[in-house]
Amino acid sequence: MATINGMDAENNKTTLEEVYVIALAESDGEFDWIYIHPKLYYLTEAEALEIRNLLIENEESVTESNCIVKKMYRVKPEKEQ
Repeated sequence: MATINGMDAENNKTTLEEVYVIALAESDGEFDWIYIHPKLYYLTEAEALEIRNLLIENEESVTESNCIVKKMYRVKPEKEQ
């Protein structure tokens, strides 16, 4: 059975987990960048919004208009039983 990074590629034993990221836009207005500090993603929208607000307060380059919280999905391998 072929595996890719711990996932069962043959039987596709994976699930999609809803996560939230903090996305940053460049001058073109496209939110192409993901802010990965302190975490790459957050499990709740509330936690992501809290971190976004802290970034706006503390980082000069992060503003209300160039930073959003975006829902995405993470592929999560199912654990072997």
